[in-house]
Amino acid sequence: MRSSNPNIALPDLRSRYLPQAFENPPVANSTYAGPPTPDRDQSWREFMLPMNLRVRQEELEDLSAPAVQLPGGGYLARLGVFHEVHCLVCMSLPFEKTRLNSSSGLPTTMESSKLLLPRTHHGGSPILDQPRRYDCTLLQSFLLEAAEADFVTNKIDHCLELLRQSSVCHADAAIQTFRWDGHVPEPQLDVANEATHMCVDWDELMDSMRNRIVPTEEMAQLNNPLLSSSP
Repeated sequence: MRSSNPNIALPDLRSRYLPQAFENPPVANSTYAGPPTPDRDQSWREFMLPMNLRVRQEELEDLSAPAVQLPGGGYLARLGVFHEVHCLVCMSLPFEKTRLNSSSGLPTTMESSKLLLPRTHHGGSPILDQPRRYDCTLLQSFLLEAAEADFVTNKIDHCLELLRQSSVCHADAAIQTFRWDGHVPEPQLDVANEATHMCVDWDELMDSMRNRIVPTEEMAQLNNPLLSSSP
């Protein structure tokens, strides 16, 4: 079935639009929000599993940018939606730090923060160190050196602008109304009565790309040939 989504660039990916009302309140039943827990970590790990995809050379003909070859064949790629979600998670880290500082204990979970932040620098460029590639936990990400803090600041600025452009690009035109609240003088957005949105059938899209997912083990084999191996 040919996709009805004009943003789908790969011919075998399936995506159609369906009417959908957002869950309200959005946090109450979400497995992705709230304090770090093993269940929350697992939900994020499963959600981000299709983040890295394998594409063929002929599927990159319309792109002028260079591509990274994968050890198992093909080239590394990613759907734009995962770049956006990656940015959302990255931007949530300062809030997670505040949550941790206000709690009585330090959680040992939040594995979903892996792949987000570097742990060391080589040649002035932030990268993940080889022995702990893709193993940057949330707590480790807070123990940043000054140069790494600058990197995170730049990344958050990048993410903010990316998400702004994406919002403008997709421009959800569903109507939202306001209501009066007895506690504040200004009208409040009525998030409990969301309009129906036209949304991509996420399950169908994810199911159609399962055979393109690059395993974590294969990602760990990648080495940047532009970087010196010396510390």
